[in-house]
Amino acid sequence: MNALRTAADLIRRHAKFVRFVVSGGGCAFLFFCLYYAGVSLGVRPFAANLIAYALAFSAGYLLQRSWTFGGRHRHQSALPRYAIVQVCCALLTSGVTEIATPHLQIPKLALSLVATIIAGGASYVASLLWVFPDGDAEHPV
Repeated sequence: MNALRTAADLIRRHAKFVRFVVSGGGCAFLFFCLYYAGVSLGVRPFAANLIAYALAFSAGYLLQRSWTFGGRHRHQSALPRYAIVQVCCALLTSGVTEIATPHLQIPKLALSLVATIIAGGASYVASLLWVFPDGDAEHPV
């Protein structure tokens, strides 16, 4: 019976990870498209980035909360935590890439991939354990 529970738990966690990757990838693509559209229409890069990031952040939070993690978490706790995680991931990847660039001579495309993997991995773990934990799902709002 324990083996069945363990297998079911692994399947459930794997499905959550796939949903996380799909929704995160979709939001990254949304950011890319919005930013490109903005600068193509003459919006200054700084403003285009802020607009695209705000919209992708909003879509990411809503998708992660509702689809990836089941939509049972209170916005009052999940949204601030999600924002903190995203800021921390941005700072983490910025620091890692800034330090790695002069020392490792990594090509820009590979560096982008490394930053994406670090941010995605850190975001998934933090979201699973802190932003949208299973035990915090009693009182949806």
